[in-house]
Amino acid sequence: MTNSHHNRSFGTPHSEIRHSTEGLVVRHLLEEQTDLSAVERFSQRHAELPGDHSLYTELIPLSKPGEGEQYTFEVDLDTCSGCKACVVACHSLNGLDEDESWRDVGALVSSAEAAPIAVTSACHHCADPACLNGCPTLAYEKDADTGIVRHLDDQCIGCSYCEMKCPYGVPKYNARLGIVRKCDMCHDRLAEGEAPACVSACPNGAIKIKVIKTDAIPAVGSILPGAYESSYTRPATIFRTNRDLTNFQAADHGAEALPHAHIPLVVMLALTQCSIGLGIAAMIHSSRLYAIVAAVVGMIGMAASVLHLGSPTKAWKAFLGIRTSWLSREIIAFGAWMPLVFLGVLVPHPAVLGLGVITGLGAVFCSAMVYIDTRRPSWRPAQTYPRFFGVVVLVALAASASLPLALPVILMALAERYQFFRSMSVLKMPGN
Repeated sequence: MTNSHHNRSFGTPHSEIRHSTEGLVVRHLLEEQTDLSAVERFSQRHAELPGDHSLYTELIPLSKPGEGEQYTFEVDLDTCSGCKACVVACHSLNGLDEDESWRDVGALVSSAEAAPIAVTSACHHCADPACLNGCPTLAYEKDADTGIVRHLDDQCIGCSYCEMKCPYGVPKYNARLGIVRKCDMCHDRLAEGEAPACVSACPNGAIKIKVIKTDAIPAVGSILPGAYESSYTRPATIFRTNRDLTNFQAADHGAEALPHAHIPLVVMLALTQCSIGLGIAAMIHSSRLYAIVAAVVGMIGMAASVLHLGSPTKAWKAFLGIRTSWLSREIIAFGAWMPLVFLGVLVPHPAVLGLGVITGLGAVFCSAMVYIDTRRPSWRPAQTYPRFFGVVVLVALAASASLPLALPVILMALAERYQFFRSMSVLKMPGN
């Protein structure tokens, strides 16, 4: 009886325990609903901090670019240590090949200062990108909303002309894929509000994404000592430093890299120009034999050009860039010239042969402009025009005197074209 009475006096009925437990669960769930998430708590804390708080910085803008604006990289040279964490992150996230890199790290040095300045750089997403203007297949686009210059892999034929056009060495040819690729500022991550790989990986916060007025991108000077003049492409990257860079220069200044020989282009340029010279001789002599030799030499040159392409099956797209690309214009001009050369074989009349010569001279002009338009010092107009048209004239004079005399001139033209490419000025970012 005592135990029974004790239970009735001090015990708790099972129904009351159940209701009490349910009440605690409901109360807990209600408290959870009023609790802030980690992001909300951080935002609330941010509002309470003083304006000069510097424990963290924004790596990407909170809003997308507006009209007349674009994204750009901002690099703090005073905090970049050259650790290459950005290079590794870019390589890993984009699944690049072992020998491929879309971001490079170089250095600026000065005889007056012991400490070098590390420079990390990728695509500058220029206001007037040379790669886009030069591409014959429209494999580049500048996004209207973000200003990001993207490479369209499916459009690329691997001609590498964008490598010649870019004065900062940004586009890189991938031999395995047969196309060129480059940095796209991790546009897919930015679209989701996430920082690009290089930005998020930098341990010092030296790389950030900023929004800049496109009209405010400088068209004078250069972005760094030793970099190509900004008037050509108007690169958007902002390099900041408190140090005076007047006496700094690229760490590899004076150590010029050996340019690519581009053997298929050597053969193509030399033999097409020689063929046009032979066409002039054929017109003078009204000779079918001369016309046949001109056609054979020209056909070999045109065939060699295809060997330069990483993806030759897509070469038919090369006319798409005719509005801005001298390479497209050259391809179209030679495409019109070759049938006229064959027509001259069938009808070796001076008028027919002359039409082929005139079209061919127009194609040679386009060839010269392909290289002049790269703005490389070694390919200035005063040097390039005489070299290209000089071959035509020399072959015409030699062949007009005697057809066999044209052979040594052709061999000389091949050697000269080889030297033409070996003398190419290598343009890139300082120290990279």
